[in-house]
Amino acid sequence: MQNWQSEFLAVGALIVLSVFLRQHASPESKPVTAAHAETGA
Repeated sequence: MQNWQSEFLAVGALIVLSVFLRQHASPESKPVTAAHAETGA
């Protein structure tokens, strides 16, 4: 691959990973029975 292609692929992978991690650790994904004081949200 050329340099710009590998750089574009790396940036794209970081964006996908960060979106996945934000959704996985978001307050919306907390258990329904968890209090706000426990989650900080």
